[in-house]
Amino acid sequence: MSPLVPDKMKKPRNKPLTAILIGAGQRGVQPFGAYARANPDQLKIVGVVEPNDQRRTRFSHDHNIPASHQFENVQAMYKNGKLADLVFNASPDRFHVSTTLPAIAMGYHILLEKPIAQNMEQLTAFFRATQSAVGQHLWVMHELRQSPYFKRVKQLISSKTIGDLVTLLHTESPAYWHMAHSYVRGNWSIEAENAPFLITKACHDLDLLTWFLDRPANQIQSFGSLTEFRTENAPPGAPERCTDGCPVAATCPYDAQRLYLGANTGWPVSVISSDVSVAARLKALQTGPYGRCVYHCDNDVLDHQIVNIEFEEGVTVAFTLTGHGPENTRKFAYDGTRGHLSGDFERGELTHWEYPHSVPQMMDISCTESGHGGGDSAMIEAFLNAVKSDATPDNRGLAQGLYAHILGFAAEESRKSGCVVNLTHFGREMGAALWTKLLQAAFPGINPNLGQNGYPTVGSGSPGV
Repeated sequence: MSPLVPDKMKKPRNKPLTAILIGAGQRGVQPFGAYARANPDQLKIVGVVEPNDQRRTRFSHDHNIPASHQFENVQAMYKNGKLADLVFNASPDRFHVSTTLPAIAMGYHILLEKPIAQNMEQLTAFFRATQSAVGQHLWVMHELRQSPYFKRVKQLISSKTIGDLVTLLHTESPAYWHMAHSYVRGNWSIEAENAPFLITKACHDLDLLTWFLDRPANQIQSFGSLTEFRTENAPPGAPERCTDGCPVAATCPYDAQRLYLGANTGWPVSVISSDVSVAARLKALQTGPYGRCVYHCDNDVLDHQIVNIEFEEGVTVAFTLTGHGPENTRKFAYDGTRGHLSGDFERGELTHWEYPHSVPQMMDISCTESGHGGGDSAMIEAFLNAVKSDATPDNRGLAQGLYAHILGFAAEESRKSGCVVNLTHFGREMGAALWTKLLQAAFPGINPNLGQNGYPTVGSGSPGV
């Protein structure tokens, strides 16, 4: 056994790990609840924190959770001491840090839904708290790392099949209807209650780029705005709600009745009402946020943004986030010194071109498993295996996830100020010593001494995998 992990934190390999779930909404039930029900030999959820009575009761029933382990808030749960091996935190974004810090202090292993934090202040408090953790596995749910598709992309990059990366073009596109559902009418429409659009929607992508490049960035620049979903763009005569007789309903791509009253009763329709009968859904549109005209909402998050990043060794990244695409997808084109990679994640298409060959290799890595291309269940399984192992916790993924968030916050600073942001100067806002610890945790082998022009430099040590 590792001397860093007390015996009392070990779990016999032949017994399922036990967990507390914070937040029994969509991301709590799926994937955490679903995984526990499908794999009772690996995981047992023994407690739930959920303020909504109906959700808490339903989840408790599904997982046979006794009344003594059903809580309306985290304060009541934490007062009972350590009740399980793990905490899965799927609470609303704005509560991620405040509900996780006590779990770190109590010695829980933690898998936290992204985003980690809403701003640099929260992120700094979170990372500082992790410094006192002993023998704990602290992971963030950047599950695309565990999807078969992006694991293959990482393998091709790490093996130098296309040489050294030179420039990366990356696009993340929530479909137009997804944009309207989540970021205009829905839970992530107001920045002050959540985080910038770049963090809530694209922390996945910033994490992937950090993972692929495995080095710190030098400087960052960003532009973006809220262009379409504004009151002045409402069609003439458009009412406050789509259910109030809109004159352009037949041609409006965002008509709520067409989006939510059809045959589909899964996501995103299941979000608007727990009762998915047509009558209940119609009532939800007439009274709730999802029936509002997209041009008469209180949204203020961006609907499109571009981010340009210069990483160490001159590697450049151009990242586009847009809510106006036809489908939910991630597309990319990465050029190296000896080849090219491009792909479409949702379609499972990956093209690998190795120079000087004139014919590219086409790969199909489509995944029929739901949940981020199979990443949801794979991430949970990898986390559970790590906890059950005797190995010293490797929380490098968390450190890189934190660094990816800092890229997002720095991009927002650039967008608002109109200036190129130096990442070293920006990161040091958390304190020079803490910033150095984060760099060393995220990029083992990094030279903490500043390089030319005040940028960090990667040392001669071999980079981690």
